[in-house]
Amino acid sequence: MDDWFTRERIDEDTDVLSEYRHWEETHCYLLRGRERSLLIDTGLGICDIRQAVDRLTDRPVAAVATHIHWDHIGGHRYFPEFYAHEAELNWLSGGFPLSVEAVRAMMADNKFGASGSTVVIEECMVGPEVTVLAFCDGKHLVPMLSSQDHKRAYDGNQGPNTGGMGAFCPSPKYTPEIAERCMKEIFLPTVAAMKAEGRPFKGVIYFGLMLTQDGPKVVEYNARFGDPECQAVLFLLETDLLDIFLACRNGTLDHLNIRWKDGAACCLVLASGGYPGSYAKGLPITGLEDAGQQAVVFHAGTKLGDDGTVFTNGGRVLGVTATGPDLNAAIDSAYAATGHIHFQDMHFRTDIGRV
Repeated sequence: MDDWFTRERIDEDTDVLSEYRHWEETHCYLLRGRERSLLIDTGLGICDIRQAVDRLTDRPVAAVATHIHWDHIGGHRYFPEFYAHEAELNWLSGGFPLSVEAVRAMMADNKFGASGSTVVIEECMVGPEVTVLAFCDGKHLVPMLSSQDHKRAYDGNQGPNTGGMGAFCPSPKYTPEIAERCMKEIFLPTVAAMKAEGRPFKGVIYFGLMLTQDGPKVVEYNARFGDPECQAVLFLLETDLLDIFLACRNGTLDHLNIRWKDGAACCLVLASGGYPGSYAKGLPITGLEDAGQQAVVFHAGTKLGDDGTVFTNGGRVLGVTATGPDLNAAIDSAYAATGHIHFQDMHFRTDIGRV
């Protein structure tokens, strides 16, 4: 440990240190104080703890533990300023989730330009992810059926993250008890907060949730339908979607009884080979009409040729969506329809809804 990071010096500077934890391989220290905790990465530079403490935010933000800002010093050294809200980074006690090399690539090597100048380190949440889309009229909120997306590119939740390789609806993990808790602790407070700030929201809110041991937590918000969750969810909607949109616009959502069909739905994403990395475009697609006899095929990354041939034109090319009396039946129907579709290097996961 450098002399600068001795316990006495840190205590003198901050008056908050009660213990520290050292990760030898990454040269990182967790300084857990009586009132707050700071993460110091000595492998990337020198941390001015006094300045970090001065910049502690007093506004709690769900799930966000630490922000890092990077300033260039002396042409070759980088100065990390770490600060966190109020305090308990106890999630770090089980291990160090930050890839130092990834941060160095973004911030020191400028891999993503200005977009990589600030990094947000979030709490390492563990548990299944569930998506809940909700209609909102500015005052009232009606959740749709729950769904689950599959972000990893390959079977077994392996490989790089994608925009989504498939989804199913509803999620068996989203129990009535969890739904009630989400409504009370997340959904309604979100709508109320936007209204209180003078920004009442009308439309569709996307709640990306993680079902942790401590209960449901928000991973992300979006002001739109989610893809590919939307394809599966709306397939089970019985009420006319236009009536719902009008109710959202007119502030009368509480007067509308939104009905859903029984059963389940599954959407499979057919992607270009190489996605989410580089991939070829302009490859002819066959079997769409036959697949359409068993499912609905949504076009995402396609283009129509002059002779009527459909070609690939993106990473995620098609979304094959089918329903069934239960989840297994919906999954089987979606895969059966997918069997008719072909294009060079077509890639899709074979375990959607079953992993």
